Amino acid sequence: MTLEEFNSLSPKEKEIAAMSGNFIADRREAGLTIALYGVDRFYVELWYDSATNEITMLHSFQSLKKLAPYLDRVKFEL
Repeated sequence: MTLEEFNSLSPKEKEIAAMSGNFIADRREAGLTIALYGVDRFYVELWYDSATNEITMLHSFQSLKKLAPYLDRVKFEL
């Protein structure tokens, strides 16, 4: 799947496609948990609100610069 194909999906389809990818890391911001997934050649952030048990936002991107908030959470194995 390409980023363009992903972006053309409905919100629920995006959620399913993202969670079918590889979980990379998560972080906390503004009271939300943001989970990062790798899907083919792009990344998706799922913004999750545990108080309402809902995904409030999905953000897809390819830029490696946007991975910076996760670098201290990723464990690399040799």
